Amino acid sequence: MGLLHAVIFLVGAGVLVLETLGSLLLAPYFGTSATTWSALIATTLAALAVGAAFGGGLADRGKEREDLAALLRIAALWIAVVPQARGWLLPPLTGLGLKGGALAAAAVLLFAPLAALGASTPLIVRLSAGSTGQTGRAYGAVSAVSTVGGVVGALVAGFWLLPYFPIRAVLLGTAAMLFAAGTAVDVPGRKPGL
Repeated sequence: MGLLHAVIFLVGAGVLVLETLGSLLLAPYFGTSATTWSALIATTLAALAVGAAFGGGLADRGKEREDLAALLRIAALWIAVVPQARGWLLPPLTGLGLKGGALAAAAVLLFAPLAALGASTPLIVRLSAGSTGQTGRAYGAVSAVSTVGGVVGALVAGFWLLPYFPIRAVLLGTAAMLFAAGTAVDVPGRKPGL
């Protein structure tokens, strides 16, 4: 597996770890009802859609490696701030009621990093396809690896990490993983796909 496949695996894992943790981040303020989960799922999908559209534009700029590294680092830094920020960001949002508050809370905490991760996909597809012109094949591989990463991320978070580690530690570990991926992509002279 090349570097780009490893990165998109980590991106997929990161998305599902964030979605899984999102329920625990919101639970003290909004509970764990279907309403809260709907807010998390809607926020995740909206952020990934906005990110994909934005990333498509970035992919056409010709600075895929630099943009990908920046997006991964931005997502990592935002995630690292979430444990501290939720304590003062979420209480005022309870005044919006369960539906509005849960949706606003999910968006405030998770929209930006999820959008940054969603924007990475078109960049990785562009880097994977390179000059071969096999965009369909590259997209299929990137999508498959990202989805497998998501499956692994959901299982690892729910079955092994969260039962034994505090939410803060899992968030900081996810942030460190994504920051390291951004740093690995940004090594000067590295060829795409390695």
